[in-house]
Amino acid sequence: MVVSRTLHLSRLAAGRCKMQPQRRGMAGGEFPHTMGVHKNKYVEEWTGRREITEKAFQVDSSNIKELILMCIIIPVGIFQSVKSELKKTGGRHYDVMMGDDY
Repeated sequence: MVVSRTLHLSRLAAGRCKMQPQRRGMAGGEFPHTMGVHKNKYVEEWTGRREITEKAFQVDSSNIKELILMCIIIPVGIFQSVKSELKKTGGRHYDVMMGDDY
């Protein structure tokens, strides 16, 4: 009796509450799905070059100056300026951070 009543109630509920699938655009927003998406060839080319930068990178005379500046001179300059500032102000961790050999 309980089982038949439960089945009857579940059939009634199933008939009333049919799920309707939602219709959504691909990205949501205000643009309909019929507009279509077009790739920008310049963006695609840039993305492709970005993925293979380490393979396509070459050191030659045109970029050696920039490499030396960015990889050696600027980091050493920052280190020296921080070191001298700590020495002038008497930073409490100067001896621990720099050691005695600097």
